[in-house]
Amino acid sequence: MVIAISLTQQILDADLNQFSCPIIHLAVSQPNDNIIKYTDQLETYTQTIYQLLINIPNDFSSLKKVHLVYSGQSCLAFEVGKLMNDQQMVEITCYHYMRQNNLSYPWGIVLNGNRKGTYIEI
Repeated sequence: MVIAISLTQQILDADLNQFSCPIIHLAVSQPNDNIIKYTDQLETYTQTIYQLLINIPNDFSSLKKVHLVYSGQSCLAFEVGKLMNDQQMVEITCYHYMRQNNLSYPWGIVLNGNRKGTYIEI
C-alpha cells in the first residue's frame, strides 16, 4: 500500500507508477508552501495521519508494508515520526523524492519494526 501525503505539492499518480500496489492519497485541497501555520493545525494533521497508519491494517488484513511518500513541512514529518511504533503498525518505509531521476522515489528508510533504520534502494 502507498500512502501519499500532499501538503506543499500535489503528489501525482504518475510519480507513483514505480509502486505496483493500491494508493491512498491524503491531501489538502490546495497544497502550498508553509501551509501549516498553527499548532492546533499541526496536531490535527498529525492525528489524522497517525490514525490512518494505525487503522489501515484493519481495512486491509493482508497488509504487511506501507510505502509512505510525503510532500510537506518537516514539522509534521517530525511529529508523525515521534508516534511510530512497532506493536500497532505494519512496516513503514518513507521514500525520498528526486525529480531528475527515472524513478521519482529511488530510495527510502524503514521507520519502524525489525528493520528500522534500513536503507532501501529501488
